Amino acid sequence: MTATSTPDPAPTSARGLPGPAPILGPRFFDERYIDRINRNLRGVGVGFDQGLWGSGFGQSLKVSIPFGKRVGQFFGLRVRGLAVYGPGQGLDPVFGGGLEIFGRTPVFLGLLRAYGGGGAWATTRPLIPEGDTTARSGIGGGGHFGLEIVISPRTTFTFEIGGQSPTHARGLDGGASVTGGIMLYLGNLGGRG
Repeated sequence: MTATSTPDPAPTSARGLPGPAPILGPRFFDERYIDRINRNLRGVGVGFDQGLWGSGFGQSLKVSIPFGKRVGQFFGLRVRGLAVYGPGQGLDPVFGGGLEIFGRTPVFLGLLRAYGGGGAWATTRPLIPEGDTTARSGIGGGGHFGLEIVISPRTTFTFEIGGQSPTHARGLDGGASVTGGIMLYLGNLGGRG
């Protein structure tokens, strides 16, 4: 008698159907996935946002720095560089930067978290129109509340509303702010989880 081999069965999907297994998206109730996202998003974040800033259009680059591994899950410092361009006659933007303290929730279901904070910044007007005798620079402050939606294990969309005092002499940057943007997080680069 000779031994005969039996052919391997055809590959099946997770549902037992013929064919390769499908590529699955995030599993919002999988503890390992949720833990991975929370580990990634507790690290340093680098981002960009833009939108309504007072009566002008604002754009900012920001870096979120957590206060360590444990406390930094929920609290940190944000460094923001800001440019606001406004309507009106001539080009008279305001440029500056500042520091903000923020607080944030865990990333619920590996999908969504809320955050908020506020602080102060200083700005300058490099292109003052000829004959304008108003102040060249100013100091202001304000706050914000936002939501982050996870779009990949290290990237989120941000939607933020807030308000701030004007630093521009004509009040261009004072009032409400409504911005949208993106953040990239550098946490958990060692790959745990």
